[in-house]
Amino acid sequence: MLPPPDSKLMEEYSSRKDSNLPTKIILIEKQKGPRKLFRPDRDLTDLEIVQYGYKFFNTFKGLVVDLVFSSSERDESRDFFNELKPGAALRIIESELDFLYELMFTKSAILHTITGTLFRLIAFGSLISSFFVFHRRPLKSEEFHGADIVITYTLFIVGIALDLLSIVMFLFSDWTYAVLSKLKDDPGEKNSFIDSLLNWFLAVRKLRWKKHTCNGNQTPEVLSTGFLSRRWSGTIYGFNFIGFCLKAKVSRIHKKRNCNVLVWESVGSMFDWIIRRIQMMFRWIKNVNRSLRSVMRQWSKKNPMFCYTVYPLYLVFFAGIPQVFAVFWGHIDRIFSVKSYLDEIRFISREPLTKNQWEFIFNEIKNKSYFAETPDLTKKLSSARGEWVLRDMILAESERLIGYVENVSYDQSL
Repeated sequence: MLPPPDSKLMEEYSSRKDSNLPTKIILIEKQKGPRKLFRPDRDLTDLEIVQYGYKFFNTFKGLVVDLVFSSSERDESRDFFNELKPGAALRIIESELDFLYELMFTKSAILHTITGTLFRLIAFGSLISSFFVFHRRPLKSEEFHGADIVITYTLFIVGIALDLLSIVMFLFSDWTYAVLSKLKDDPGEKNSFIDSLLNWFLAVRKLRWKKHTCNGNQTPEVLSTGFLSRRWSGTIYGFNFIGFCLKAKVSRIHKKRNCNVLVWESVGSMFDWIIRRIQMMFRWIKNVNRSLRSVMRQWSKKNPMFCYTVYPLYLVFFAGIPQVFAVFWGHIDRIFSVKSYLDEIRFISREPLTKNQWEFIFNEIKNKSYFAETPDLTKKLSSARGEWVLRDMILAESERLIGYVENVSYDQSL
């Protein structure tokens, strides 16, 4: 991810240092002039969305490995997104994240080179040729067992199918569109035939919003891009901290109607019901044991015979039952992570991104970006945890709460 160094400059610097000549490098900040905006005076096409996503992905991918970017790159990005509508900004950010995912979790960075494409063709050609060599072998039914032949054909067919699927995914990847068509210097330049064709293919990946009824009988527009055409899940995960503390049941805001969600929720509800009943039984046994022990102690004080006969039997055979259940449940939880799954079912929700929610987020970030003129202010803006809201509120409690946000760590703040 590092840019190539200025070899000529460094050679001259090294030679001067070796000659013991007075040498030093002075960084001079470039004078700020009118910055060139890349945004055309119209709505961005689907291909331009991908091209701008690829451009900013290459600018900011170094942040993953803690590299820094220049102030000019920051200003260019800020000026560009300040001119965009929320929908177009979301599509570009989606494309950036898609490129970042492919870079980190797939081989796209290698496959979209001449060497990678060549090796992909060689690998697929080898698989096809091996299949035909085996298929045309005249005496394979006599040389091999029938089951081995069936298994070999199955492996060949599945391997070819997986390779074909990966080639289709490769061809329809955003990376392919970004490599095939470069971003134009003149936004008003007429689209070529290739650009028009790529725009036609990318039209299926547009954002789609639809109205969805939630618990409050409101009908907000939620993100509902199709499964095969979306660049991310389109949902936001939330952990209900208050529900976790109170062990209360948490309901979803948006009720989805598709079959997969209904099946998952049914299985999760059944699992939750069983675990709750087991926990209730453990609590009941523990309470009964506590009450029984209190009664046994009182009787033992009044009756010495009872103290030396029944009470020891109770301590040996019955008093340890809750501990046995606790140890058994601890082993089950340690092996199958029951508590983690249970907390996920109860308190973690997956809500679709709503249109007004995204517009609110985008506008808030856009307003704060006007204050990010220096690295220190940018860092302060990025690390804010609610003090902006508290300072805007004209309440007596704001000053008291601000200390719990600014002066303590995140877990203490919670």
